[in-house]
Amino acid sequence: MIRPIHTGWKAWVLKAVLLAALAVLSVVTTRQLVTQARAEFAFEYSGLRDQIAVAPDLDPAVADYARTLGDFWMTTSVPPQLERAAAAYRRAVELNPYEAFHWCNWAGVCRRLGRNDMAEKAFAVAESLDPQNYIIQREIGDFYLAQQQISLAALHHARAIQLQPALARSLYAVYWNLNVSPLDVARDLLGNSPKLLRQYVADCLAWVSPEEADRLWKGLQSVEGVFDASAFRAYFDFLIGNKKYNDARILWQQIARDFYRTDWDPQTNFLWNGSFSLPLTFEGGLEWRIAKSLPRGVQAVVSTGRGLEKSQCLWIHFDGSENVAFSHVRHSFFVQPGHVYLLRYRINALDLTTDNGLYVSVVLFGDKPSRYNGRVITGTGGWDLENRFYVPEGVEWGEIIICRDRSTKLNNRIKGDVWYDDFLLEIETEQTTGSLTK
Repeated sequence: MIRPIHTGWKAWVLKAVLLAALAVLSVVTTRQLVTQARAEFAFEYSGLRDQIAVAPDLDPAVADYARTLGDFWMTTSVPPQLERAAAAYRRAVELNPYEAFHWCNWAGVCRRLGRNDMAEKAFAVAESLDPQNYIIQREIGDFYLAQQQISLAALHHARAIQLQPALARSLYAVYWNLNVSPLDVARDLLGNSPKLLRQYVADCLAWVSPEEADRLWKGLQSVEGVFDASAFRAYFDFLIGNKKYNDARILWQQIARDFYRTDWDPQTNFLWNGSFSLPLTFEGGLEWRIAKSLPRGVQAVVSTGRGLEKSQCLWIHFDGSENVAFSHVRHSFFVQPGHVYLLRYRINALDLTTDNGLYVSVVLFGDKPSRYNGRVITGTGGWDLENRFYVPEGVEWGEIIICRDRSTKLNNRIKGDVWYDDFLLEIETEQTTGSLTK
């Protein structure tokens, strides 16, 4: 038999107590949510000190609010309020001791306050919590650098670079300013990264002395993959720019072996690849240089010759649409001062128009550059030509330029084809004065 449930006054009292408790809990919870929302709004959208301070006051248990207040005192306040920043960062550490950046921030302000022992311990905790963070590694490196502990600083900066290679250029410049040698900077900071070392060598060549460059180049030879074609080209140009011609000759011998698989004797072969028999494997140096951007209406390539002549040669084509000023094919070479040289070469031309045809110019680079121009070629035909020139004292570097001057006549648009081949440079005789026509 089912009996009805009888409710007395005690049940009503119990219900009233439960409802009251729920009401109180709801009020407390709502108030807490509102407070947290106010704190979050102040944290996210405020920019003034009084408003920033609202968030940690409203919700003091959130570490990020304390950290933001520390950031304000440290970086925004003028002047920085270091003691207040230290207190805020310390509070963030207490609220969340597992966040590496809270320890790093606290270490940074301790460093600014001269509390180096405390800073070192805080940095150690930050590193143990997040050892793969490049920002923390850099901060630790900067700390040791300020203490003039160069070895420890380089250790942490090297780790930062490994984690974030983009830091390399900003960091190794700091060590240059501390008079650390370029080779030591490479070894201590960059390790065996070919990509970083290639960029580093290029940056060094912009300012180091030839002696430092030599030590750097030789010191990094053992690192595989560092010196690609761009590095060889940059170092060759550096040597020429600093008039280290003997070192440049030695370097080109290495380039010939590594990139062309052949030997080069600078005492007998004065002009590299004058017959175009070798592919243009290497851009720059002693190789033929054809500008990547040519004038409109011009093509210049190394190809097979005209007619029955199928050997490799330089072919230049003008389509007749422009009055071209041309100097876009060049070739550099070494010379010895006090000698007369003879540059021989073969030209074939087909229907080359205008009186302003092509000619070969030899430029010698000394205190005052000198130029020796060859015969101007027009029309159709084949010619064996030569440029004779004297090399004065102090000159060891020259350049061949294939030229065409812009015409001032009405009929000035050049059209036709030219093939150059069999360039040969040789010493004709010794002279003590220069009396050749330029």
